Amino acid sequence: MLEGDPYLQFLPSHLAASAVALARHTLQEEIWPHELELSTGYSLKDLKECIMCLHKTFCNALNTQQQAIQEKYKSSKYGHVALLLPRRVDNVTLTSEDEEENA
Repeated sequence: MLEGDPYLQFLPSHLAASAVALARHTLQEEIWPHELELSTGYSLKDLKECIMCLHKTFCNALNTQQQAIQEKYKSSKYGHVALLLPRRVDNVTLTSEDEEENA
């Protein structure tokens, strides 16, 4: 990642879990199913801050000076993933069903 500073505060496993959650959300899947919470030990609430940092980076990706990475991942070899657009992420998106039931 070219913009490492906001991510130094997170454990690698936390960053990886947050990236998976944001990718799932981008692909319109359930952002953080209960099975992932059980297998990782991270709740959606635990990942919220990191997901928001990743989302901000994702939204700004087209505006960075270094476009070589964008160009590389537009190719069919990488599944055209650089052509995916970020979906909106907000507090509602990052609220688990358990939190909603307890509210």
